[in-house]
Amino acid sequence: MYWIAHKTAQLLSPLALVLLVGCVASEGPLERTRFFSFHAYGESCTFSDRNACASYFLYGRDTIRYAVGNHVWTVTEEEPLVAVIAPGQENYYALGPTMHIARTDYYDLDEYRKQNVFFRRRHQQRYKLSRPRVTGNGLTGIYIDSIGANLYGMVSFHMYGRDLSATQEAKLLKLFDSITFTAIQNSCNTAMVDAVRSGK
Repeated sequence: MYWIAHKTAQLLSPLALVLLVGCVASEGPLERTRFFSFHAYGESCTFSDRNACASYFLYGRDTIRYAVGNHVWTVTEEEPLVAVIAPGQENYYALGPTMHIARTDYYDLDEYRKQNVFFRRRHQQRYKLSRPRVTGNGLTGIYIDSIGANLYGMVSFHMYGRDLSATQEAKLLKLFDSITFTAIQNSCNTAMVDAVRSGK
């Protein structure tokens, strides 16, 4: 009986090693910044500044922005702009490129939104996930309102990309789930995160 158990263990050990190596390889290398780390899932990452509280990195060909601090954008979609205009009257109004036209006063803003929003939990943290309703047309992002505290109060985090392909969006969602945080007490009072937000 001992011999059978010993031989079975010898046969399974290489298989377990292959499975373990395969798992690690599929996650890709661990990318590290001053405040967090994550798995890249097969994409190259080129960081603008790994020590910054608010910065970006290239994820393959896509730009991914992030911020760690006390005043961080919540990846909330701006309210859609809707004008109620009777049919045939469009030429009498100067409409901006993001303006939607409704034919009646009875419209629902949700008809015009680009994003779906979900609230979930990861590693005991509640977070907000924003995804485009149409793949490739909108923001894929995560916002966590409390990842720790610094001298200025609670510290929040966001990371997002825009107009991602279905493949890149799937990878970024996995990347979000792999994020771990460190050195939060040294993060910035990020009132200057609006500079990052303006790059959206």
